[in-house]
Amino acid sequence: MKKALFIDRDGTLVIEPPVDYQLDSFHKLEFYPKVFRNLGFIRSKLDFEFVMVTNQDGLGTSSFPEDTFWPVHNLVLKTLEGEGITFDDILIDRSFPEDHVPTRKPGTGMMGKYLTGDYDLANSFVIGDRVTDVELAKNMGCKAILLQENMDILKEKKVTATFYVTLDYVKSSPELVQRMINEGHEVGNHSCTHPSLPDISDDMVFEEIHGLETYISDNFGGYKTVTMRPPRGEFSVRTLRIAKNMGYDTVLWSFAYNDWNTDAQPDRDTAYRRITSATHNGAVYLLHAVSETNTAILPDVIDYWLDNGYTVKSISG
Repeated sequence: MKKALFIDRDGTLVIEPPVDYQLDSFHKLEFYPKVFRNLGFIRSKLDFEFVMVTNQDGLGTSSFPEDTFWPVHNLVLKTLEGEGITFDDILIDRSFPEDHVPTRKPGTGMMGKYLTGDYDLANSFVIGDRVTDVELAKNMGCKAILLQENMDILKEKKVTATFYVTLDYVKSSPELVQRMINEGHEVGNHSCTHPSLPDISDDMVFEEIHGLETYISDNFGGYKTVTMRPPRGEFSVRTLRIAKNMGYDTVLWSFAYNDWNTDAQPDRDTAYRRITSATHNGAVYLLHAVSETNTAILPDVIDYWLDNGYTVKSISG
């Protein structure tokens, strides 16, 4: 049976323009890094049909005239073709979200010929950057590859979280830390160098916590970290006392699992069941942001919590 990759365009092949989210002029066109290499490899080495599936809000109306869309769209296709990447089918929905039409992702109204039994949907994939792409995959019986940062998911779901960071992370990803702050998340203290706090002296414990606190305050407009998650979850009465005297609440968790090993990621269905089955009032989940599994299932996990009446928020929220 035939297999297909159902590929989103904006936010997946090309950078989605901010503000109006319309790729309607050449100066807005920017391809995602490595998109030529990655899709070129799949196209030449693997047996998938390529199907572009994209929502283009109001295409053909005064808010998005067709004469601003097609020149740039055709350039996208021509550029990809020049790298050996062609599409077997292109499906474009022109509706607005408020129209609630069945052809708009995650609806399957445009997917008719792929739902007749001629395609091995269980081994086909939807690739995109939005929760609607994951939902489309679910509606079709496909697998999903979500090209989205965890903070994008949290923003879309209108929930907040606490991100526990080390000094190396803050220095290497200042734009992400600033985004955490800007979008109402909590930045928590996870020490400077991630040592086992019970194994070091009082002065070193103080410096591990204070050094990160000072760096964040100095570089992010005076932001003050107020909770601390001890590295490796290791603590003692002594380290708890030091943190408390510095004004910190020490935070542990009610749920954690082996999600941090990027070379051995847990199965998505199993992970979803484990996470949701552990839900209870006051639950604190330790989910590592490096986990591809966590990113893939996070939209469904949050939906489960919200649908069952729970509030999802940061530790200090």
